[in-house]
Amino acid sequence: MTLEIKKMDTCISPLFGDMCAYLDLDDYAIEDSIKCTVVNIGDEIIPDRVVYNGNPYFSYETFQKYSKGNHYARIYVEVEYKSKELELPEYTYNTADGIDDYIIDLNTLHHIMNIRSVAYRKKKIKLNEFVWRGLLYFDQFGQTVYLFDQEFSSNTPYSIKNSTIDKYIFSRYCEHWSGTFRKMPEQNEVCPHCGETWTLINIADYMTIEQDHKLIGFHKNCLRIHNDEKQLQEFKKVFSKVYDPDKLIFTAIPNEYCPCERCASWFIVSTPDGDIKIGWRKRVINIRWLENYKPFAETFESEDVTKEFEKCDNDRYIHAWRLDKAIEYLNKARVSIAQ
Repeated sequence: MTLEIKKMDTCISPLFGDMCAYLDLDDYAIEDSIKCTVVNIGDEIIPDRVVYNGNPYFSYETFQKYSKGNHYARIYVEVEYKSKELELPEYTYNTADGIDDYIIDLNTLHHIMNIRSVAYRKKKIKLNEFVWRGLLYFDQFGQTVYLFDQEFSSNTPYSIKNSTIDKYIFSRYCEHWSGTFRKMPEQNEVCPHCGETWTLINIADYMTIEQDHKLIGFHKNCLRIHNDEKQLQEFKKVFSKVYDPDKLIFTAIPNEYCPCERCASWFIVSTPDGDIKIGWRKRVINIRWLENYKPFAETFESEDVTKEFEKCDNDRYIHAWRLDKAIEYLNKARVSIAQ
């Protein structure tokens, strides 16, 4: 039986969708053996859950009870538990053949990812480095990195892209790649837009966004459609404060600031007074009155934002920091149209 004194920390967990408190144990704990007691108080506290690496998690309400509302309080907990061995032999998670044979679905992929993390962080095992199917990089620290922008040489063997390969062998054939940490889909998880189930075959197409403190996965094209639909509804609400909605036509155009899947399209909005181009540039809304939009007098002199209003009608634009400011600018321009 192991006995540790650990400080309780807090985190916002997209996995659980709420604020949590947790204890980072030194070893891999058997869930049913964990007993937690608040130091100097004696209260036993029961974990709400124990995650894959054996760390116990508690509700934020439990943390607040002992911190007296102080988010940065130091709450020390005595933890008694039995340590356990890894569920897989080292050959399975620390050799190319072992990994290649074991990963047959998303469940086994997650198991390999988790076991390698525990092996390094809890069991202090030296890990070898591998690349799985040219897509995932298992590093020496038990982390899993998603690869993109891979550039393979012309003589790359089939096995390099379709099996588990030692990282150094992979590097001989992949002349360039970039990597990032990101969530992998769970078994039986589906794309909320098209309803297709995620598998090992389509995880390269997996893109996430945060909704209600949870990470939701879409296909790249589905995410673009989802974001465009959401953006269209937002701009329809904006323009309904300026014009009769029945007299508006919205036409999606490529995003002129960032073409990635996460950024929604821009729109040409055809109004009774002419066309307006609108779209988000990071944190500001770009509004440009096009050449066929009627001349107007407003030049927004009092607004300390990026703007340009030349005498010619094809160079009239302004950046709005909020939706309500976009509505204000659109209305001011409309009202000042020459009669």
